[in-house]
Amino acid sequence: RLEGRTALNLMTRATGLRTASQKLSVALDSFTLAAALEQSLPGLGVKTSLVALCAPNAAECFLPAFAAQDGKILKVASDAYPTRELFPPNFLGDSERWALVAFALTFEKSVLGMMLFDTGADAFVCEALRSQVAGSLMLRSLHGRILEETTARERLAREQLQGEMNIARRIQTALAPRQIDVPGFEIAAGMFPADEVGGDYYDVIQTDGGCFFGIGDVTGHGLLSGLVMLMIQSCVSALVRSRPLAAPSELVCELNSVLVPNIRERLGQDEYATFMLLKHTGCGKFSFAGGHEDLIVYRAAERRCEIVQSNGVWVGIRNDISDATPDQDLQLGPEDLLILHTDGISEAQNGRFEQFSIARIAEVVQKHAARPCSEILDLIIGAAREWATVQRDDMTCLVLRYSPAR
Repeated sequence: RLEGRTALNLMTRATGLRTASQKLSVALDSFTLAAALEQSLPGLGVKTSLVALCAPNAAECFLPAFAAQDGKILKVASDAYPTRELFPPNFLGDSERWALVAFALTFEKSVLGMMLFDTGADAFVCEALRSQVAGSLMLRSLHGRILEETTARERLAREQLQGEMNIARRIQTALAPRQIDVPGFEIAAGMFPADEVGGDYYDVIQTDGGCFFGIGDVTGHGLLSGLVMLMIQSCVSALVRSRPLAAPSELVCELNSVLVPNIRERLGQDEYATFMLLKHTGCGKFSFAGGHEDLIVYRAAERRCEIVQSNGVWVGIRNDISDATPDQDLQLGPEDLLILHTDGISEAQNGRFEQFSIARIAEVVQKHAARPCSEILDLIIGAAREWATVQRDDMTCLVLRYSPAR
């Protein structure tokens, strides 16, 4: 019976140590460590114990992490105390004499603290607990350093991203036309970048053969989208000024032939852009080409809006898009409005993930068509921002009123 009882006690201790080891292995803070010891020590026959850790910012001082006396958890002062005193004040109460065993909590050459046990505890159990607690403390230290390093890397990444966003925002807004004065038109235009700047683009370029209006949106956000937008702006400006009599479809195809090798081969990226180029040839007549958001036209004579689809394709995807880039015609009458916009407005989402939509833009335009173009622009942007819970994409809009008398 004695041998059986001894074997049973050994198995019980082994089971208790295994459970304690599992709990201590995931104790990454003092609270979890204390909770694991509180649950494990009674079953291991440890009635009185103390765990004191080396104070990180005070030499030769301990910080109490756990204390128990006669099976009861003690609430000891959390202040640091000198290591020469071994245990904090009032740990053993008013008793005059105690028999305790002290173990150093060490991991290889690192001294992490001290652990006290009453002499009634099994020496094997005490040594195993000491080893487990020391390993838990070292794991916590390593985990803390990993968290600090991860936090530092994330902070640097955020700072780098913010720097890129600032550069992208500066590129994007700096290249927007400052003043727009086109004979026969009242024009208001604005670009309102999101926090993570996208690649919105718009431009108004006057030539001897008429006036060109361009609008586009590069996929993605950040500096790369800004660089692609910069390519579009510079390329369109050069093409329009060098070939003012060319059809919009020809210029869009040439723009695409420049973007594809730059993006796919040199940058090794897969960005592309929605883009539309409109050419006003006089008397309210437009020719346009490209694949972008549908146009909104307000017919002043009929006091209603109509949607004009763009039948082209995106630029920057395949080498030759000439077969899918037709020229389309649009005729504006006196006081008609033409609204060009990017998907940051039409696809703005509310809390129920409902998009603002082109239809709602048209409603704003139709309701306030008699107002100046600048006010219509502000009303469109204001309505989209009010609809959206968060502005996740750039918002760009051009409002043109054809006024032959101007």
